[in-house]
Amino acid sequence: MKSSRPISPEFFDLAGASAYLGGALSVRTLRRLISMPGGLPYYRIGAGKILISKSDLDAWLARHRQEPLDLDKIAAEAVRAVMGEV
Repeated sequence: MKSSRPISPEFFDLAGASAYLGGALSVRTLRRLISMPGGLPYYRIGAGKILISKSDLDAWLARHRQEPLDLDKIAAEAVRAVMGEV
């Protein structure tokens, strides 16, 4: 009996990486990120085919994670500063 577990690729081409991210980054944006100094790591194989490892992509995303802003806290601090309560 064959396993029905889906196969998770360890490497994506640019279109696959974009799809993995739910389309949040286009192929064009991924190319730009690859070309930046210190940008997204990649492998070039064959006739110029670009591959990105899933682990490198996940690590790159983790390094660029942004925490949500607490706008209520920022506004309260600004009001206190203006009122001289800091």
